[in-house]
Amino acid sequence: MYKATLVVQEQLRQVGFTAEVESYDFAVFMEHRSDPAQWELFITSNSYGLNPSQFSVLNPAWAAFDRPEVAEGIEGIRYASSADEATEAWRGLQQFIYEYGAASVLGQYSSVVATRNTVEYFDFFQYPVYWNVT
Repeated sequence: MYKATLVVQEQLRQVGFTAEVESYDFAVFMEHRSDPAQWELFITSNSYGLNPSQFSVLNPAWAAFDRPEVAEGIEGIRYASSADEATEAWRGLQQFIYEYGAASVLGQYSSVVATRNTVEYFDFFQYPVYWNVT
């Protein structure tokens, strides 16, 4: 995330913005992130959920993105009577997110998780779960 921040900083400078980078450990970042008066833009990583309403950017407590359009879009997804209706609600919400400028994807990353056949009780949901693994 730090390297991505430096790239964005340089791009902002090239178009005339003053861009100062402040780097924090995760606990301090979370304190700053919860107070929009302390930042104009932040770069972080997020994972994708099974449902768009699980995305961090759509949670008003995550980045102070508390807009009625978001709440209406999430409600449209959650209460849709069909997958097609939910997909259409997500398209509208996604268009609003991009037009509003709430978030942008700067890149992707992936990882590989492997075990051998002697490992027991290993589980993988969104991340590896090692509890009680033998």
